[in-house]
Order: sequence, then C-alpha cells, then structure tokens
Amino acid sequence: MTADHTEAEPAEAIFHQDGELYVPTHLAQGPWYAGAQHGGAIVGLAAHIAEQAPAAVPMHPARITTELFRSVPMKPLRPRLTHVREGKRIQLLQVSLWDSNETVELARANVLRIRCAPGEISDDLIPETAAAEPVAVPEFLDESRRVNTNSLISHLPLDQPSFPAAFELRSQRDYASPRSVSWWRLEKPLVAGQPLTSFVRLATTADFLMSAGGLVGATQHVSINPDLTIYLHTLSDDPWIGIESVVRFDTNGIGVTDANLYDRTSHIGSASKSLLIFKR
Repeated sequence: MTADHTEAEPAEAIFHQDGELYVPTHLAQGPWYAGAQHGGAIVGLAAHIAEQAPAAVPMHPARITTELFRSVPMKPLRPRLTHVREGKRIQLLQVSLWDSNETVELARANVLRIRCAPGEISDDLIPETAAAEPVAVPEFLDESRRVNTNSLISHLPLDQPSFPAAFELRSQRDYASPRSVSWWRLEKPLVAGQPLTSFVRLATTADFLMSAGGLVGATQHVSINPDLTIYLHTLSDDPWIGIESVVRFDTNGIGVTDANLYDRTSHIGSASKSLLIFKR
C-alpha cells in the first residue's frame, strides 16, 4: 500500500508550527507527569522532520530509533536535521529536538531510509507469499472493545484531554497478562495544517507498545521507556494500526517490550522499547 495524505484540521492538532519551532498543544501531554510531553508525540515529530529531508531517489523509511534523554516539557521544540549518510541505496538522517533556546537536547532520532525499487523482487519470492502458513493478523476488534482514551490518564489532575485522546482505541488487554493486542487510530493531525502520512501516523502510534505499569501497579510504580525502535517494511494507508505486544522485566527494574505491527490485512513491521521501572 502507498502512503496516504489525509487533510489536516488546523483547529485541533498535537503541534502547531511557529517558524522553526513546534509548539505542543494539550494533546501532546503525557500520562505520567503533568507538564511533560508523551513519547509518542516526540517520536511522531521526529518522523515528520525526517520526511522533510530530500533524497536523490525515492526512499522508504525502514527504521527509526528515538532516544528520549529526559522528560520533555510542554514547551516549544526546535528541531535540527543532519544528513549523516547520503547514498542512492541508503540514507541515514539524525533529528535532534532541542528546547527553544537550543541549550538542552531533549531527544534524538536516527532514521534509516532505503531506496524504494518496486518490482525488484518477484512476488513468488516474498516469504509470506511462499510460506505454508502466512503471518496471522490479530482479529480487528469491534465497537464493543472501544476504550475511553480519556480514562487512560484519569490519575492526573488535567483540565484538558492529553495525548491518548488524539486516538480511537480498541483493546482486549488483560492487565494481569504480559501480552496484549490493541488497535489504534490517530484521529488528529500531528502538525496543524500538515498532511498526516503513513510513516508519521505509525511513528506517533507505536509508543503505545505495552509497558509494565499494568503488571506492577501504576499507582505504586512508574514504567517509562527511554527509547523506541520501529522497523517498517510496508507503508500502509490503513488508518488503523494493530499492536501485538509482549513485555518482560526483572526485579532490577529493567525490562523490554517487543511488538508486531499490523494494518487490518497484513504484518507491516515490528517495534521494541526498553523499560525503566521504579517506585513512585
């Protein structure tokens, strides 16, 4: 499938652009600390900046790895884009997000883009086509599994909806289980007045990989991810993204979540994040 370009609604978006700065709205607010942005907003913004980079040939975003150095305040961000490697087959970009005065680097993303060459591989050589048992896509959940995303941040004294409220969520998660399946649809633009592309949608959504909060008790512990890596072999124009997660952690407060990513018809990629778990 090809990347889609849905028209943005300027009145409601996660960020507004002001010159070189990206100004967060209340929809960028994260669930753990009042006054801090959600990691998904940061990863999505990094993907948006990377997509602005020119390339010698058509390129596919194959990987984005984002390092979240510290809590990102609800203040304007200044991006810096660096072309680390240029080539006709591989391009490596680095996106740094700074405070508005460019005194503190808050997050950094490396984006690997690989040349896109339709028809390079014949259909009969594609592993899922040749396999006896193709990858099974998790069941797409109906309206009865819809979750009120405002309830995901009910423990914070917020006057306005935060980042999860930008999504429709359908989930069958058992909070006592280390495995979960959820379906997410981003309903707001990332940047006001800018098209919501397939890559940006996926990058903005993938930080919802399962964390350990539901297993260790979100009122007693915090489970955050200092990084997120997404591998993407297919760009899908499906607005729904399925996340099939499994989380593992030890008594030292260190864990990892691995996930498969889907649209409603096929496997499109995978993602992993490290977990830092500590008592409140």
